[in-house]
Amino acid sequence: MHRRFIVYFLAIAFITLFTTAVGQLSGVLRRATPVDLPERQYTQTLVLLPLDSRPACTQLVEQLGYLANIRVVMPPADYLDNYTQPGNRIALAEWLKESVKQADAVIVSTDMLLSGSLIASRSDIPTPENISAVAELLTTIRQNNPHIRLYSFHIIPRLLIADHTPDRQYQKAMQNYSILQDQMLLFENPLDFERFASLEETIPKRIIDEHQLLYARNQEAHRVWMALAKANILDAVVIGQDDGYHFGLPNMVKQRLEAEIESEQLSDRVIITRGADEVALTLLGRLANENKSPTRVFVEYSSPDAPHVVMPFMSHSVSTTVTEKIKLIHAVEVESAQQADFILFVHIGRQNSSPYSLKSSAQRLKHLVNSGQPVALVDLAENFYARQTLLPYAIDADVRVDRLAAYAGWNTTSNSIGTAVTQAALYISNQTTDPANLLRLHYDNLTFLAARFLDDWHYLKEIQPQIDQRLRASGTDPYNLQIQREKTEILIRREMTERTRSVLRQVFNKPMYLPGFTQPFLITQIDNSIHLPWDRTFEIKIEPRISLVQLEP
Repeated sequence: MHRRFIVYFLAIAFITLFTTAVGQLSGVLRRATPVDLPERQYTQTLVLLPLDSRPACTQLVEQLGYLANIRVVMPPADYLDNYTQPGNRIALAEWLKESVKQADAVIVSTDMLLSGSLIASRSDIPTPENISAVAELLTTIRQNNPHIRLYSFHIIPRLLIADHTPDRQYQKAMQNYSILQDQMLLFENPLDFERFASLEETIPKRIIDEHQLLYARNQEAHRVWMALAKANILDAVVIGQDDGYHFGLPNMVKQRLEAEIESEQLSDRVIITRGADEVALTLLGRLANENKSPTRVFVEYSSPDAPHVVMPFMSHSVSTTVTEKIKLIHAVEVESAQQADFILFVHIGRQNSSPYSLKSSAQRLKHLVNSGQPVALVDLAENFYARQTLLPYAIDADVRVDRLAAYAGWNTTSNSIGTAVTQAALYISNQTTDPANLLRLHYDNLTFLAARFLDDWHYLKEIQPQIDQRLRASGTDPYNLQIQREKTEILIRREMTERTRSVLRQVFNKPMYLPGFTQPFLITQIDNSIHLPWDRTFEIKIEPRISLVQLEP
């Protein structure tokens, strides 16, 4: 009898709680008004010739353009590259000449004009005639369109030989050869000379000669673009260093160019930065901010040693990269949070990061977010492992990550820092007193934020490693899916659908008080369009669409 009473009591209590919860939810939904967003009011048109066709180089620039009311115009998809197939350079040059007539600003990847993509530029060696032809094209664009802002960017090739060439088997040997060539000049260590001589006997001379010529022509091209900047043909030139290291031929090229920039007094127009994929979107940030007071950024790190860490594929410390990206978007670093427009919180998860330290960092992030000052989170992992990232600990600590001004944690350190700094600066600097356009700004930033949670964390840290493991176990190369592409895409969509529900349930589950509004808002649904842009699992194209309602008091 006693047990039956307990069972009845628990059943009644559960029904009461359930009924109350449903009643409260129904009350919220009855008091919810779907948000009516205005059309975007574009104030500028940007023509972009991207580095390649990946979402990082195209879609992200377009989406961040929404925050600054900049319409981004890009070439037809069939003109661009498709993984190992280069873009149609002749068609792209003609498209560019015509498209700039409608532009206020232009960002040009000269790698795309010379080689047809970033991947192609790792093995395609442009001739002096090719370089001169691109310089003539840029000069003609300037002469015919004197009013536009004209930017270009060019990438110093990475240390490794291109993956998609017959010479790939010599990647490691050529990497060591390149590093030793730099170290011999710096340290003159006899052992380095011996190792270098041994490698010269191992590697075919043709490969060594082509590798040397690739960097020599790259340096020659950079000098041509620098001359165009000096002649006021180009308003800004960015030199990106792809997948860098402390030593090697890429570093030698960078150091020579740094010296020439200083001697020619071009530091205000020619900027060297780590990274490649994010260069176009940071140039978008520069375009949007050039005629405004610089956005003020206070940088805080999750641990005392974080600023000095040199992350994989980087040739310098994290703090050097942070400083570069802030300067590149025409922002300034300040000494205190009180002086700042937003706080950039940089987390470096390492092999020895303990759960205790991650929980402590999450609590610090919670304090910053609760202070009411805008916060952008860069969530890095030294080994690209999910367990080294801060986001899951922040969610467990009930940090309102939906209030972040920006979030990024994809791929390399430079990619993530450049994206987060640009997103936050554009979001903060474009706040307006017009309620309708302010709501559109919040909506676009929330959409981009949701995409980063889903892509940078859930896909790249959770789903992709598992899928790659399954593909390899079945004999499929994740970088060459071929007939397995459709099945892999279906599997990714299924997994991402569940993660989308999780983000809605865990992150966007509470009413939000958006700056400039007294009534709260709630995201009630996230729909996603997801597919693989290339024949590999390395990245996805994700297009979330959020349903936002306004709640009455």
